Amino acid sequence: MFAFLCMLAVAAPHTAFGEKPVPAALKAPARVPAGDVLIQVVAREHVTIAAGMDGRIERLMVREGDRFTKGMLLLAFDCSSEQGMLERSKASRELAVKNAEIQEKLFAMGASSDLELSTARAERGKMAAEQKIAAAAVRKCTVLAPFSGGVSELKVQRFQTVKKGDPLMRLVNTGDLEIQMFVPSKWLVWLKPGRRFTVHVDELDRDYQAEVRATGTWIDAVSQSVAVFSRFSRQAPELLPGMSGHAILASPK
Repeated sequence: MFAFLCMLAVAAPHTAFGEKPVPAALKAPARVPAGDVLIQVVAREHVTIAAGMDGRIERLMVREGDRFTKGMLLLAFDCSSEQGMLERSKASRELAVKNAEIQEKLFAMGASSDLELSTARAERGKMAAEQKIAAAAVRKCTVLAPFSGGVSELKVQRFQTVKKGDPLMRLVNTGDLEIQMFVPSKWLVWLKPGRRFTVHVDELDRDYQAEVRATGTWIDAVSQSVAVFSRFSRQAPELLPGMSGHAILASPK
């Protein structure tokens, strides 16, 4: 029995009393040099586009994974009714404008009262406001790309009917990427905005130059670490959100 207990003692990992061994998934890869920091590439802009109206999708110009440029048409609803209301409001405004002009001429000749002139002007303003409302409804019929990037998730299909507020697609700005990492809080003494360093991206097996943009505004009390946000010295089209690697951040001598 004594020999058996000795064998267990030799085989058991050496940890302090009450501690649990660190899971292998949380350990840094063996090929990452000691002292380097794990990083992740993230997109500074990412948004879920929601429907601005109830309607049926008439055109769907992108698929999941597609790239697009700022201002490009991504999706369009069937807006025959909204377009008709806009045309009607335009005609009503033109009529109100002409009527107001006539009343102004009649008033100048003394053939119209203050009330008639004020009423005509108010009607002209009312029709102008209704045209703006109709134009705003038509603008909701199309979804334009707010920035250049890619479609990370598509939630609808062509000819599908959706309600206002339903999610349509998730977009990511692939041209505005940054680096996120957590470092020991004591590094704040020397790790300042503007400091340059090298980042190795594992998926591409390439090194990139980067610069610290800002440090976090709070320190995690348990791990005594702080978030650091950095930018690439130059944007590269091959970089994608979600890529990971490590940063070489040697403290100054």
